Amino acid sequence: MTKSTTLVLYPPGGYGTFLEWALTYYSGNTDISDPFTANGSSHNFVGNHLDSTNSRVGTSESYFKSSLDFKFARTHGVTKTISAQDYYNKFGELVYKFICLEPSDSSMLLVMHNSFTKPSDRHKHRQAASTSNITGVDRWEERSSIANWFYTYQSYLTNWYKIHNAQNTIHIGIRDLVDDTKSILLQLFDKLNLDIIPSRWDRFDAVHSKWANLQRYSKIDHLCKQILESVVAGDDFTWDPTLLTIHDESFIQWALRSQHRLDLRSFELSIFPHNSIELMRLCDVIK
Repeated sequence: MTKSTTLVLYPPGGYGTFLEWALTYYSGNTDISDPFTANGSSHNFVGNHLDSTNSRVGTSESYFKSSLDFKFARTHGVTKTISAQDYYNKFGELVYKFICLEPSDSSMLLVMHNSFTKPSDRHKHRQAASTSNITGVDRWEERSSIANWFYTYQSYLTNWYKIHNAQNTIHIGIRDLVDDTKSILLQLFDKLNLDIIPSRWDRFDAVHSKWANLQRYSKIDHLCKQILESVVAGDDFTWDPTLLTIHDESFIQWALRSQHRLDLRSFELSIFPHNSIELMRLCDVIK
């Protein structure tokens, strides 16, 4: 059954709840003006989350067969066997507009860290990527285990959350939404032919400032890129080691190998360097 719904497809940690809330609130369809939790999510806003394990609205399959017709909804959609393209091919033309929030290399770590705020996603990650549940495993072993997992995670984000040849789809980069929120929302309201409630939009800057200050990992992708570029260029760059989690260290180890053909001698490297020259000294060129 065709709906008048604007449906947001996004990866876990990809700001789908925030975007559904913003569309709903600034168009006057909810009175929840502050949906933000302490960890920066917008999960104090429930909205219409299709396919969630605790969803009150059920699956996409059941929604599109029902008489329900939400103005806005969201879904992760993607599974191990269903890509974003597969999801769109099945349901995309049954909605008014389809918004795809797309991750990229410039937002991968941000999305990853955001997803860790969800216990179910954190648990799945630890099962797949970490050996911390095994007694006696050292930090360097855990880091190397997670580094190997990045091959899977990077492919999952960059390949499975892509949609092509979809006329009613609006593509939004997650990095663009975070860095240029106001402009992106204004463009969306225009494309969706939605009216903005002026009295609410007048407070946008204050609301956005609160939200932005809660995005703890919004700059982590840029920092890791700067570290990698400094290592490769031979520049002397020192960073605060407390800014990197073990997952960020693992990403750097993975990226050095997969993108720059530099193999970090990680054996018994319990303390990760916090200077680019020191890090380069621990790398061997892969021939």
